[in-house]
Amino acid sequence: MPAISIKDARKRLAQFIVTSEPADLVEVCAELFPAQPLPDANAAKNRRNYLVTYVATIEPEEVAGLWNVVFPEGPNFYYDEEERALLQPERRVRYAGY
Repeated sequence: MPAISIKDARKRLAQFIVTSEPADLVEVCAELFPAQPLPDANAAKNRRNYLVTYVATIEPEEVAGLWNVVFPEGPNFYYDEEERALLQPERRVRYAGY
C-alpha cells in the first residue's frame, strides 16, 4: 500500500500552493477555512505565502483532506495514526458470484 509521510505531503502541498493558479488557491482556502467567506482569486493570490506557512502547521487529518482536494485525479488518502503517514485504502477485488 503506497504511503506518503506527513512531512513529504506538507512539502508537496506547499509546492502546489507556490506554483498554482489563483483560482486553485481559492479551493485551498475553501478547504482550510470553510467558515470564512471565499476570497476572490486576487485575494487568494495575495495569501500565497501565508498558505505555504500555514500548511506546514496543519494537523495530519487536515493534510489528508487538503491532499484529496488538491490532487483529485490521484487516489484518495487517509491519515493512519499508527503509520503516521497518508495511506491509500486497500482495494478489494471482487469476483462475480462470490
